[in-house]
Amino acid sequence: MLTAKRAARLALLTALALLAFLLEGLFPPLIPALPYVKLGLSNVFVLLCLLARGPGEAAVLVAAKCLLGSLFSGVFSLAFSLPAGLLSLAVMTLLFRLLFPRCSACGLSMAGAVVHNLTQLGVYAVMAGSADIFALTPAVLLVSLPAGLLVGLIVFFCGKILPPRIWSDDRS
Repeated sequence: MLTAKRAARLALLTALALLAFLLEGLFPPLIPALPYVKLGLSNVFVLLCLLARGPGEAAVLVAAKCLLGSLFSGVFSLAFSLPAGLLSLAVMTLLFRLLFPRCSACGLSMAGAVVHNLTQLGVYAVMAGSADIFALTPAVLLVSLPAGLLVGLIVFFCGKILPPRIWSDDRS
């Protein structure tokens, strides 16, 4: 059941994810030849939500982040961000359920980053009717893995710093 406290927490995570997405868009591309490749700092909040609140709330967060983000980056971007976000969340959820804690937040995030970027390449290939885009796979992986590691490390340290009561549904 979605209580007012849970809804407020989800709205706050969505706002923070959207803010991270917008701030990241202000910086120049990591690789000028690949202008749409970003670190994905908004995924810090998605992974925090997955670990602390579960896949259902994380899926709502991903959908809201993608829908609201597309208002700022163009509706066309939704065709790339929503399938990639939901598929990467599905993979992270599967790994979380099967392997956590052996697969850490860093491992989940790295897997999610790789799946996210490969899905976006796949969406482009379908839209363009050509698989030539997959020639960028090595470059995309070269960015995905360290970006996923960075997001995972941020989530790990947030878990150490933030008090557990933030995530609790108790009235304490």
